[in-house]
Amino acid sequence: MKEKLLLLIISALIILSCYREPSKQQTQELSSWEKQIQHIDSLLAKNPKNDSLWAERAIVFLSANQIDSAFSSVSKALLINSNVSRYHVILSDLYLARNSVNNCRDELLRAIELDDENIEALSKLGELYFLIGDYEKSFVYLNKITDIDPNNARAYFMKGYGLLEQGDTSRAITAMQRATQADPNYYEAFLKLGQLLSNKDIQLSDEYFKAALRIHPNSEEALYIYGYHLQNTNRIDQAIEQYQKLLTINPINKFAYYNLGYIYLVYKNDFNKSIYNFTKTIEIDSTYAEAYYNRGLAYELLGNKENALLDYKNSLKYKTNFDKAIQRINKLQS
Repeated sequence: MKEKLLLLIISALIILSCYREPSKQQTQELSSWEKQIQHIDSLLAKNPKNDSLWAERAIVFLSANQIDSAFSSVSKALLINSNVSRYHVILSDLYLARNSVNNCRDELLRAIELDDENIEALSKLGELYFLIGDYEKSFVYLNKITDIDPNNARAYFMKGYGLLEQGDTSRAITAMQRATQADPNYYEAFLKLGQLLSNKDIQLSDEYFKAALRIHPNSEEALYIYGYHLQNTNRIDQAIEQYQKLLTINPINKFAYYNLGYIYLVYKNDFNKSIYNFTKTIEIDSTYAEAYYNRGLAYELLGNKENALLDYKNSLKYKTNFDKAIQRINKLQS
């Protein structure tokens, strides 16, 4: 998946992140969001013009993905009092849930008109502009956040991503370093810094990867990316260790098996171990063309031309015009 697509998905999720699912304890105590609504309704029966109760009702409905009911509730809150910035933020989230980006933006702008220090509104508007690719406008609101709150790690992190999208890697690194200074447990910032510095400062890159793994030691993402970094910097045994750790957490991670197969093929010249790992990859994903091809190479290097030819042909089933596979087939059949 292209990194930009991943960023857009992450940003969309972040914008809705303020409305978190109830904790396990809350779930056990309440059993369902309907009970929360029942309680709020009992209070509204005594005070139907309490706008904050209507807003709370909207939030509960939103957390349960009951968008129409949430719209109805926040609309009543705004009908009673349209000058509360927070209500417009709630409405903006509902518009976003309906993929109505322009209405979402307008409500956030209204929220900021009412309270120009509403960090939540400023953050969501900055991230919304990031989502649609208007990085300059995004920076305007992210900078306002850091003016109000110089230790707002999220704002520095998002600014860093925006700078990356503009190709300004140096300033992006600085912004993300500010994020880690503001929040020493900012996993995503440490991981991204490790990647950004992997070709610039190996030692510092290592430190950032280790910091990410300190925060989330069982992160498949961090173990894989750090393993790949170690592999690319010719620390092969350490890379193997990271991939093996990953496989203890998720025994069906095809990318870990694939990279182990590649290491044993290219760096270790252990073709039997290479075949084993590529076979595990194919068992997990039978359409992985590169795994067939590289297993074919391992077979060919062992002198097993029949299995090699079969794997090269299988790779072409899932990746048409796979030039390297075609070349190996032509050579074996010549």
